[in-house]
Amino acid sequence: MSDHGILWAVALDGKGGRRALEWEELSAAPPQAVWLHLTGASPELRAWLHDHSGLDAAALETFLSPETRPRCMANGETLLVFVRGVNLNPGSQPDDMLSLRMAVSPQLLITFRQARLATPAAVAERLEAGQGPADVPSLFVTLVVELSGRIQPVLDNLDDLIAEREGELESTQRKDLTELRRQTIALRRYLAPQRAALASLVAAAPAWLPALGLARLREVADVTARFVEHLDEIRERGSVLHDELSNRVGEELNARMYALSVVTLVFLPLGLLTGLLGINVGGMPGSDDPQAFWIVCGILLAISALIGVWLRRLRWI
Repeated sequence: MSDHGILWAVALDGKGGRRALEWEELSAAPPQAVWLHLTGASPELRAWLHDHSGLDAAALETFLSPETRPRCMANGETLLVFVRGVNLNPGSQPDDMLSLRMAVSPQLLITFRQARLATPAAVAERLEAGQGPADVPSLFVTLVVELSGRIQPVLDNLDDLIAEREGELESTQRKDLTELRRQTIALRRYLAPQRAALASLVAAAPAWLPALGLARLREVADVTARFVEHLDEIRERGSVLHDELSNRVGEELNARMYALSVVTLVFLPLGLLTGLLGINVGGMPGSDDPQAFWIVCGILLAISALIGVWLRRLRWI
């Protein structure tokens, strides 16, 4: 089956279990209540999909295209739903959301993914144990619900991180805040259109979708809308935190520049005076006096004190 790009093909038994299908049986006479999970499409599989998926040529190309965004569209009796799930694969970033494409009709669910997703595998394990959905519509709803449920912990982690940064502003590094904001933007990039896609799915639900399944999808649509609102809140908090961090850095820089300016103001006239005393011409007063150096030092200290008093009276220091 993997030669055709099929990860698994099963027929639901109506009791929460499933029966594995081979390519010969699938290509000869497809049974009822079938779930195909794909990672590619051989020419033979493309021909099978063209004949049995209920999708026209344009919709099939869209279904198998390399790049997709969350969407929902009807193609005859078949519903095309493209959603994204968080990337929980080892060594990956959760905000690098992975696509799961679903073409669903009353008796056939075709799912397509390019990178491994945990949700389909988890549902397949329950079917193998006899504890999965009983029919195709319920299977479709379960996949959408569980895919959405894995997003919440990622958002909770982002919320904890931004709260930690807010509580430790002095030790917060700009690069940490930038990475947090990048993750927020990446998640919102897919969840915002996914919110619209799920709302469209609920608004134009097919007649074969049971009332309980529609209610669950409506709840998922509402939860996804809250996800986007939560991301907007995290993004705004990140912007405020970034502004506070920038202001603090600016204040520290201004304080240092101010200190340097005061030092320059004090030593500039002293440097001018010592420069005049160091010119290599005759007639310099005190050049032969052994006490001249200490007298000059005293004069410089007195000038420094006068400048300090003057700056103090101007309230510059």
